[in-house]
Amino acid sequence: MEVNEDIICSGCGIPVQTKDKNEPGYVPVNALQRDVIVCQRCYRLKHYNEVPDVPLTDEDFSKMLSDVGKQDALVVMLVDLFDVEGSWMLHRKDLKHLPLLLVGNKFDLLPQSVNENKIRLWLKREAKAKGYAPTSIELMSANKKADVVRVAAAIDELRNGRDVYVIGSANVGKSTFINQLIRAFEGDDDQLITTSVYPGTTLAFIDLPLDDGSKLYDTPV
Repeated sequence: MEVNEDIICSGCGIPVQTKDKNEPGYVPVNALQRDVIVCQRCYRLKHYNEVPDVPLTDEDFSKMLSDVGKQDALVVMLVDLFDVEGSWMLHRKDLKHLPLLLVGNKFDLLPQSVNENKIRLWLKREAKAKGYAPTSIELMSANKKADVVRVAAAIDELRNGRDVYVIGSANVGKSTFINQLIRAFEGDDDQLITTSVYPGTTLAFIDLPLDDGSKLYDTPV
């Protein structure tokens, strides 16, 4: 299988290859001429809603988290406000020394009578119970542009020129969040990364350049 490490799928972040249709990253040779390259898996997921195979193992995920932990970076951890316990599942001690912005997603689905400050305090207690000490806590709906722009401003304030890694359990809303960022600041739907109802959509780190030369990464974890 011939893999081109210089070209990655804009949907899932994996290096593309043209030899084996049954392996991750496959694209037809003629697709390499396109400005934006999407692997066959992401194309079929987006257009036909097919359930993809997920070739990454628990060891792969652990190594990725360990690699993030070695960086001087801001970690943005998304949690599902309707499944906070499940949202901690993949996160390990590798990240606990890094500055952390904790973001509760799906806030718009809670009753309007819910007190926002109480939700923040509740998330802080939950995080502390898992050994995390968030630098800051934000609440949002990843589907709302105004919420995403507000969280983006908080990220920019906290990162101090560092790279940013967006993490969270499967389907917590990472890729939806980053796609909203792309729409808000770039307006280019061709660059959107693959999102679906299925876990394991993102297969590798997907990096987006920031204005000062740093990068924001969508991760598979």
